[in-house]
Amino acid sequence: MASKSVSVGVFQFDENGKAHKAGALRHYITNTRDVIPSSNRHFALKVIAMAKATIVKNPPLLANAFIGKPKPTDKELTAALGPAKSLWDQLLAELADELKLPAREWNSYSKKAGWSLHVKRGDRIVLYLAPLQRAFRASFALGDKAVQAAKASGLPKPVLKIIESAKKYAEGTAVRIDVNSVEDIHVVKKLAKAKMENGSFDGVGGVMGCYQQLEHF
Repeated sequence: MASKSVSVGVFQFDENGKAHKAGALRHYITNTRDVIPSSNRHFALKVIAMAKATIVKNPPLLANAFIGKPKPTDKELTAALGPAKSLWDQLLAELADELKLPAREWNSYSKKAGWSLHVKRGDRIVLYLAPLQRAFRASFALGDKAVQAAKASGLPKPVLKIIESAKKYAEGTAVRIDVNSVEDIHVVKKLAKAKMENGSFDGVGGVMGCYQQLEHF
């Protein structure tokens, strides 16, 4: 007999209430009729509380603001970022001034991924900046030495937890930081410095694995 399951958010729950990542975003808990099959209401109600708690603990990433759109103009970027545009400008200015990273280039590997700004040293990518709606995200592919250097750089405990739980690929550990304050800018600069000083740079060839994941979000 097939095991019972119900899909909630990015998770699928089995009959024991254990959560498994689903392959696609299926349902959000906005209406119980969306997630509770009438034929199996008792089972679904049993796991719904756990589902809510799991989604709160593992919220889906905000989508790129320019999915399916052409490369953003400065006016469009300003409109999308809203109040976060000042943080965007500050971060780019400080990366250029303090870490000597003035080179940057917009890129999109697919319409479904949206656009990200590559911050580069020469022809090598140091970090990716993804514009969101009224926010933005900085992403890194960190090698093992860069991860250790970052951990030793005095980062806040929440950021250390992000690094510890980040998914690891052959190309490196995919670390994403949502930038919401000046303190987050300091975090991004420390990660960039750790990467630059520990020989871990992203290539200019095809985007695969870790790099693809970083650009998608």
